[in-house]
Order: sequence, then C-alpha cells, then structure tokens
Amino acid sequence: MYYASEEDTMEYFPENRFKNAWKAERIVGSSPKAYNFYDKTGRQLSVLGNHTAEIEKLKTAPENETAEQAIKRLNKVITLLKENKDLDEEIIEELDILHKPHHIKTVTETELNTYEKHLGVQFPPSYKEFVLKHGFIKFGEVNDFNRMLFSEYNVLSDSLAYWGIDSEKAFSKETKNRLDKIITFFYGDEGLQIEWFHCFDYNTLNPETGEVSVMDFCQDDSNTPLENSSTIICKSRGFDKHMSSIVDKEIEMLLMEY
Repeated sequence: MYYASEEDTMEYFPENRFKNAWKAERIVGSSPKAYNFYDKTGRQLSVLGNHTAEIEKLKTAPENETAEQAIKRLNKVITLLKENKDLDEEIIEELDILHKPHHIKTVTETELNTYEKHLGVQFPPSYKEFVLKHGFIKFGEVNDFNRMLFSEYNVLSDSLAYWGIDSEKAFSKETKNRLDKIITFFYGDEGLQIEWFHCFDYNTLNPETGEVSVMDFCQDDSNTPLENSSTIICKSRGFDKHMSSIVDKEIEMLLMEY
C-alpha cells in the first residue's frame, strides 16, 4: 500500500491519472506494475467513472456502422471520459489534444473530381460522402502517431520509389498492373519509425456499388506490396468498414493509455 502525503515529501506515490488519489494498492503479480487507487473515503477511483458499461458497449463497432457514426462513437467515448470528475485536469485536456477527431481542411466536389481525373479512378461513394461533409481530418490535434487521414493521394506503384523500388523493374507485369490499381489516400509516420499508408484497393472494385476494400501498407511490405491486397469483390461500404476499424483501434489505444 502507498499513501499520498499531505506535506511536501520525497517519498514515492505511484503516478496516476486522478486529482484526488490518496491510497494506491499494488496489484500483485502485475507486469508492468499496476495499482488500484482510492480517495480518502475509501472509494475506488476509475478512469471510466460511472460510464463503464456504456463505454464498454462503444468499444466495438456495431454492424454496418458508417464512417460518420464511427466518428460520433469516438467523440461519445471522449465525452463520457471527460465527465469523470475524478480525472486530473491535464488528462481531460489530453483527451481532445491527442485523440479527438480534428478538421484539417474542407474539400469540395470539384477538388475530388480533379483528384479522380488525375488518378484515373472514381473514389468510393462511402469515402466521398464523408469527406464532402467533414473534410480532411486526423485523430488528435497533436499525437505521436501523426494519424492524418484523407490528406494525400498517390498510386502505390509510384509510392514504392520512396524505398528506391522501381516497380517496372522489380515486379512482373501482372504485379505492376495490380499495384497500379491501389491508391494511397493516407500518408503518415507511425511512431516516427515506419512510413505507412491506407489504400483503396481497386482490385476489389464492386462495379455495382463503386465500393472498394481498404488495405494497409507499411515499409515492411515494400518488397511484397500485394501481401494485404485482394481480388475478392468488395461486398460492403469499404471506407465505412475501414473507419469503424480505425475508431476501434483508437478507442482501444485511448483506454490502454489511461
């Protein structure tokens, strides 16, 4: 057990997210070290506050969730966490700065049409609906993962030049043709260690709906760039499904952090 001193002291009290933590109880066998925290009345403190059950339900996307609904789900989790009056004020501020979806810029249909013409594709309806309403966004105004979305387009076969790979020479004609049908719509730097992309995979184009699946690509895939690609026709609204997955991961990371 550890108790917080009411006087200035050099004695140790475990770092925590609460403004009124008085007692810390080490959880036996936890690695890394973990604690249960209590206030002076003996009440156990929780990052989730009184909304544990509701937040648990929001951790996983419901079936057929749209990209807009996914964003609202993340914002709802952040709102519920901010209602916890036990949390330190700095933590409340971090929730917005590090995780809340932030608008980068507005995009018009004319701009999207220009991108489409340059790339020789039509963006999936689920994607166009979202960006025309919400613009380009990123998760967190400032964060270690620079999760900027919808901000840069390129053909994956051209993007490989970043790693010194000439797609014309490095791959067969069939592979090159498939790479030319994969369009990056996200460019970022994961943890400042590895270049990575989210891509529209037009190898999965559904001619009836115009939807495609979204594939992930990172530096480790540069020599086998079709590792995560598919030839199966997209049966869902691909971008909506992708955003639900992104939000699931963002909520998981948020709750693990706090």
